This record gives sequence, structure tokens and C-alpha cells, in this order.
Amino acid sequence: DSGELVLDKYGLVTVPPDVLGMTHVKRIILSFNSLRTLPTDLGGFLVLEELLLDHNQLQKIPASIGGLPRLKLLHLHSNQLTELPNALRKLAQLEELTLNDNQI
Repeated sequence: DSGELVLDKYGLVTVPPDVLGMTHVKRIILSFNSLRTLPTDLGGFLVLEELLLDHNQLQKIPASIGGLPRLKLLHLHSNQLTELPNALRKLAQLEELTLNDNQI
């Protein structure tokens, strides 16, 4: 088990349901897809440290993002975000957050 899920450049418009069951991964790469939304329940990824969602079409980030206690790196640049959930403040371990090239 590599602890990494790489699904970049797959042309995804939604996150595959199977991904939500892979709660053991430390790194998820979903960059360069066509994601418009994220699953509302992201809280199951208790060991997730890196979440790369850059270069998609995301307009909103669910509040459940605050339930990722070990998240250190969150790439959200190059999306269509207009606001961020207050839940981001709960990410006590967060070291890197990229937001450039959005509508914030």
C-alpha cells in the first residue's frame, strides 16, 4: 500500500464513489480534472496529509474539509472558487494552502 491515490488528468467530473472508502491514504491527487463539486462527507480521511485539487472547476469546498485532522497541504489553485468555508480554520496542521487563480 503506497498510501497515495493518483487520479490526475482523468477528465473526472465527479469524485468516484470508491474513493470515499479509501480512508487509509495519506495523499490524494485529483488535479487537472473537471471536478465541479466534492463529496459533502470528507471527514473519513483521518490520516490524509495532502489533498491536491488544483486545476479543476470547483465552485465550493464542503465544510467537511474541516474534519481532516492531519491535512498539511491543500492545493485549490486554478478553480472557480468564490468563497471558502470557515471550516478551513479547523485544519490545525495545515502548512500550505494555494488559492491563486480563483474568483475569491
